[in-house]
Amino acid sequence: MEGALLAEGGGPLANGEAHGPSPDAAKEFGVSALHGTFFTEVAAYLRHERPTGVKSSECFLLLRVPTTGQPLTEAGLRGVFRRHREAPGATRVRPHRLRHTYGTELASAGIDLLALRELMGHVSPDTTARYVHLSIEHLAAEYGAARATLAASAR
Repeated sequence: MEGALLAEGGGPLANGEAHGPSPDAAKEFGVSALHGTFFTEVAAYLRHERPTGVKSSECFLLLRVPTTGQPLTEAGLRGVFRRHREAPGATRVRPHRLRHTYGTELASAGIDLLALRELMGHVSPDTTARYVHLSIEHLAAEYGAARATLAASAR
């Protein structure tokens, strides 16, 4: 199961079918819960875009000649981001920024910081906090909600 893509609630992604692990399996193999849409898209890629007849067991493969069917490496993924960064307005696009987006989106949705720390694999909540970038609007809304709670409890 090492290297498998996993989601909440089942087993590994295989043969274009999306499943997720039990919470114990997720902990054992060090994976994070992913949204079901991710698995829908990966399953579509496996069914319709992944080159057929290749010997690699890797999920993501190169689609361009002369390297068609070879595994996409970390350097290759960085190259994909580099090419897209050259587009106007996309200068801050880097693979690591996805971790910041993940942390910020989950924090904005109200996830507990300690739960987010576990999902991101951090030891310290301080490290996790560096990945969370809340907007002024979000901060104002949280402050307003806290003031309303305090006002209601003072009555």
